[in-house]
Amino acid sequence: MGIYKKASTQMMKNINMSNVISLIVRKGSISRADIAKELNMSKSAVSSIIDELLKIGYVKEEGKGEASSNGGRKPINLVFNPDVARVIGINISGYSIRAVLSDLGGNILNSTICRLNSGEDVIKDVIDIVDKLRDQGKVLGVGIGIPGIVNIEEASVVYSPALKWQNVKISKELEKKIGLPVYPENDVKLSALGEKWKGAGVGIDNFIYLSVARGIGCGIIIDGKLYRGSSYTAGEIGYMVLGQGVKESFTLNDFGAFELQAADHAMVRNALKLMASYSDSYLHKAINETGSAVKPHMVFEGYELGDKLCQKVIDEYIELLVMGIANLIAVINPKKVILGGDLYYAGDKAMDKIMASVNRLAPFDVTIEKSLLGNNAGCIGGVARVLESTDVLKGVLI
Repeated sequence: MGIYKKASTQMMKNINMSNVISLIVRKGSISRADIAKELNMSKSAVSSIIDELLKIGYVKEEGKGEASSNGGRKPINLVFNPDVARVIGINISGYSIRAVLSDLGGNILNSTICRLNSGEDVIKDVIDIVDKLRDQGKVLGVGIGIPGIVNIEEASVVYSPALKWQNVKISKELEKKIGLPVYPENDVKLSALGEKWKGAGVGIDNFIYLSVARGIGCGIIIDGKLYRGSSYTAGEIGYMVLGQGVKESFTLNDFGAFELQAADHAMVRNALKLMASYSDSYLHKAINETGSAVKPHMVFEGYELGDKLCQKVIDEYIELLVMGIANLIAVINPKKVILGGDLYYAGDKAMDKIMASVNRLAPFDVTIEKSLLGNNAGCIGGVARVLESTDVLKGVLI
């Protein structure tokens, strides 16, 4: 026999408050009377909820109730107040730590970035970033993306090869030092959440966010919800196997078979092998002008310019990449595939090549486009992660 739980008074109160806020957000501006009508609630119940929301600050009044042309008073409308609090979104990649301070509407008020030095320094770096970004206003919490497997129920990092972390209680470590709630998530999953809220995934219930950087991963949105899997490893496609000729076994210490073939280090490695044979390549000019090593964005730039070395590297790279994309499309049936990470730097020629190759292998109705949020996708996703973990705001803004 099933066990049924009764909703507590506080739970019902939160649900009603969420419904009211959601309606106000959707309408933009609405009166108490119209809220009561839309939600089929009594005017007294609506007034009680509105009074509390005004006290908390999530909504504010708009207008002064001036007399209308027929002599009656215009209603005072209510609007959502995104400035009542702040949220900090942080994304740790294989190379850097990016962070934003946002209002409740996802508008970036301040941002910062620092180089990722080592896993040992990350906690200190994050504390410094939070201290730098937090202003005098109320901060609801910190959403943080980690490159690795994250158990959101235990708020811990199960494994992160990039940081050399294993079973790190990240929320506990940070909360006692910054005095704010901390909500961890896998970095690529956060980027998918960010795109769903403010980017290329707005209004789309089924899509994949694919990131290629130091590693390869994807965030999967199914029926409007972030899919994490039974043990939080959904989207770890770096371990996907394409064809034969792979090593006998992999551990979480290793790059997966797909990553070894198609992550950014593979692209750069293949370019470096050819540079001696292409003395006039754009890459020689790029590294001389910047004083840096070869980077993926340089190879994409050369491809758009018709550089022969870059064409050879990117053409081979795309052939590998699209096999993975085609497999994902066949299994998940997304409406859209959003490309992020280093793929954000792909120009028109590279994107045309990717789309043509995917259409050849996966003849389904799917759109492929680049991220709209770029490097801020994970940070905006971090903001969304906090809002989705705040009782009254859960399901309201995202």
